[in-house]
Amino acid sequence: MPNITIDYTANIADAVETCQLASKLHLAAHALGCFPSNGIRTFARSHDQYLVGHCRGSEAFIQIQVRIAPGRSRELMSQIMNALYKAAVDAMAEQSAKRELGIQLEVTEFSSALTRSHNTISSD
Repeated sequence: MPNITIDYTANIADAVETCQLASKLHLAAHALGCFPSNGIRTFARSHDQYLVGHCRGSEAFIQIQVRIAPGRSRELMSQIMNALYKAAVDAMAEQSAKRELGIQLEVTEFSSALTRSHNTISSD
């Protein structure tokens, strides 16, 4: 793992796609070297219905949820958070300079007692 989910307001959809945010986060997760390559999954979805801040319509938001398997140290979890957050902020820097934009990233652990998974994706 991780499972990386990117939710964003529709008013920034073109920018998210143009800067290839999903791809940049996926590659940043690979570059960390702490995840099996066949376990990294990245999803991105635009939301047409949203309210942000003062509801002026120009305000945009990106929420990134990173879910990882349990058992990693707090230090490693912090490294994961910092690397992926930097990748997101760097990818969106041009947009952030042009408009009101919020970016939030959260790393959480799956519960080993309440999670089951099956994977036949090659690790090559």
